[in-house]
Amino acid sequence: MSRSLKMATLAAVVSLSSLGIFAGTAATAAPTITYPYLSPPSTAISATGTLSGSGTLFGVAFSANCTTVKTTADTPADGMTASVPSKDISITGCTDSLHGTDTVKVAGTWKLMLSKNSKTVTLTLPKDAAIFTSSIDTGCPVTFAPAKAAKITGTYNEKTGAASLPSQTVPTSAPTACDASSTGTVTSSLTLKPIVTVVTKA
Repeated sequence: MSRSLKMATLAAVVSLSSLGIFAGTAATAAPTITYPYLSPPSTAISATGTLSGSGTLFGVAFSANCTTVKTTADTPADGMTASVPSKDISITGCTDSLHGTDTVKVAGTWKLMLSKNSKTVTLTLPKDAAIFTSSIDTGCPVTFAPAKAAKITGTYNEKTGAASLPSQTVPTSAPTACDASSTGTVTSSLTLKPIVTVVTKA
């Protein structure tokens, strides 16, 4: 083989090796990680706990307590917000201070976000997030967040996965004849499994 041919062959091998072809593998770029993000990412999680609300109905102050809240969601591949579609939310075991039992119909996509230091949790209720109906009068459903999304915030324990959302005011609506208040309160306690935290840097 001539010297010039040997040099040309060597140059070709070096070129192909730099492309990852000579080694039999295609060159791939390292995945880009965007910080901060929820950890573990792209993982199914559950949130269970309780929910309560209060307001005025029939001109009388009332409260409702729900003993069982169950939700499932997937943490995103990146970012700090997990989206929870209504089909994956169940709120049951509800009774109210008017001596009725309540049904809760949820709608839209709820969102759960942690702060960068994993100490604060924010739950975003979509428009028409939940409709509470008491057996006392099924013609007087109370809708929470009737005009636009509403947010409630609380504390988060990154060691236990417990989220505590203290009583906060949320807009409400009901048929005019039901003599209901235009605002109500929402309180909730949830536990996330597996425990979710925020990763801020490598």
